[in-house]
Amino acid sequence: MKYRPIIMTGPSLPALADGTKTQTRRLVKHLPAYKKAPSGDRLSKIIAGCPYGVVGDRLWVREAFAEFAVGNRTGVSSTCIAYRASCATDGGFDYVNNGDEIMRLKVTKWTSPLFMPRWAARITLELTEVRVQRLQEISEEDARAEGVARDTSPCDHKRYSCEEIGCMGQTHRAGFCDRWCDLHGIDTWLSNPLVWALSLKTVQSAASRRGERP
Repeated sequence: MKYRPIIMTGPSLPALADGTKTQTRRLVKHLPAYKKAPSGDRLSKIIAGCPYGVVGDRLWVREAFAEFAVGNRTGVSSTCIAYRASCATDGGFDYVNNGDEIMRLKVTKWTSPLFMPRWAARITLELTEVRVQRLQEISEEDARAEGVARDTSPCDHKRYSCEEIGCMGQTHRAGFCDRWCDLHGIDTWLSNPLVWALSLKTVQSAASRRGERP
């Protein structure tokens, strides 16, 4: 079993914590030989080379964070971690210090997930399935497993016309399409790239906590 980092942002984090997100999709890179539907043996070799690991491996989640230390009547606390996804929109959160005092703290500068060390990660995931597919092949069931809500807007999307994106109705697939376009742009959706479809199981989570001592 190997451990690897994976970046998660925004609504993905609470969805992992409450169990509504059990899949994620990531762009496939450096796979020039994948031109047609591969044979079983070839597909097995491709999946074995997934940069996120194989079934049974674990992923520790990198997310936006901030380190802090506070003073109290017993001295200065050790380094603690605040997680952006668990704080208010203005960066505020309640923290119980070493003296059992509730303090309202506020983060004004967050550190990029790229720089989160492993010791600061609060969520660990286990890979339960690894697939390769085209982005638009996502099923309604899999879109629900991505942790997105069913799109209930009059059409299937909020920002793009049916002519641009293709109408999917009021579905979880449409909600996933909106989320993907927000993150990667509509051109990436329309190009229908290959993606790693990763199924996940949360094995460690402290998502409800605002500030933590590592």
